[in-house]
Amino acid sequence: MTPAPGWAPLVEIALRAVWTTASPVDLSFGVKDKYGKLVFEQLRVTDELYTLLDQLEHLSASLCEVCGAPAAATETHGWIRTLCPSHRVTIEQAGEAFRAIYDEGYAALTP
Repeated sequence: MTPAPGWAPLVEIALRAVWTTASPVDLSFGVKDKYGKLVFEQLRVTDELYTLLDQLEHLSASLCEVCGAPAAATETHGWIRTLCPSHRVTIEQAGEAFRAIYDEGYAALTP
């Protein structure tokens, strides 16, 4: 599962931390979003990286999953999502077409 676009910088921080570790070949983790935050799972990391991943999970709960702006958890379309005020309204108004808003967020990440 691909994490939401607003959280891509947090995943990049985690990946860079693994890549700069002395032996990154021996390290791995999975990532998904659940209950309005990032969840790092299947951890095979050092204690230091575990602490970083835990901090990134907590940070994600306060950042919009679409754009990365300050946000709060809200229930939208039957799911708990962490959204800034603007995206909360936009996604609620989009109805079943709300996924297009996430697609726009992913497109903004592509150089």
